[in-house]
Amino acid sequence: MPGQQTKKGRDGLPVLVQGAWSRDKLYFVEYFEALFNGGMKNLWPTRAYVDLFSGPGMCIDRDTGEEFEGSPLLALGCSTPFTHHYFNDIDTELIGALEQRQQRLFPQAKVTYSNLDCNLAATSIAAQLPKGALTLAFIDPWAYEVTFDALASLLQGPHIDVIVTFHSTAIKRNVHQEVAAVDKFLDGTAWRERYWAAQGDLSTPPRVVLIDTLRARLRERLDYKFFGDPEVIRSTNGAPMYYMIFASHHPRGRDFWRKSSTRTRSGQRTMF
Repeated sequence: MPGQQTKKGRDGLPVLVQGAWSRDKLYFVEYFEALFNGGMKNLWPTRAYVDLFSGPGMCIDRDTGEEFEGSPLLALGCSTPFTHHYFNDIDTELIGALEQRQQRLFPQAKVTYSNLDCNLAATSIAAQLPKGALTLAFIDPWAYEVTFDALASLLQGPHIDVIVTFHSTAIKRNVHQEVAAVDKFLDGTAWRERYWAAQGDLSTPPRVVLIDTLRARLRERLDYKFFGDPEVIRSTNGAPMYYMIFASHHPRGRDFWRKSSTRTRSGQRTMF
């Protein structure tokens, strides 16, 4: 996870330094995973989890100093567990720390590790997924490092739900300098004209154009049919940080997403 700050955790291994909003994101994903596994265990005895940007498995709140579990450990600790886990991170130290934590906390879990660029990992993991498994892929990049072609290689099966952290703010900040990278992430240049035309348009703001573009490519190229409403993750001052985008081949996945969207980290019900 290049570009992310780390420090030594209580167990002597590295942890990611994160803002409080990361805890909101992880709470949401954890709740979805519980619904996903609990609701599908009788229909799908083999359920796989893929995390292309695993990190070390533990985080620390930069403001409070409190440590909390990252996405891999939350997936491993799901009350109804996945049967297979695929964790990747390009940082050797971080993926090594995750493996040590997993072996200490969840020694019986079936886990495959890789230490690759996310785009190479996507293709590699796709070839290793159990045949016929119901799979949840969590794509949580720092910005938009992963290309759509890589996503397509991973998500080509008919039984793979996907959650993508969509950094519309990062795209807006860097679009002039890194337009080619955005093209690769959004699978072409079709977004450009609509994006520039949307500047100052309150009815269809630029972030909506970007999100609609990604969902359209998932629909057209990978035949995803069911999409949940984007879940906004906000900073401590209430500004949108990024959006969680969900796609499924089955309406049940969308139902789980909608149910997850009604809760916050505090457990309070929110307006959908």
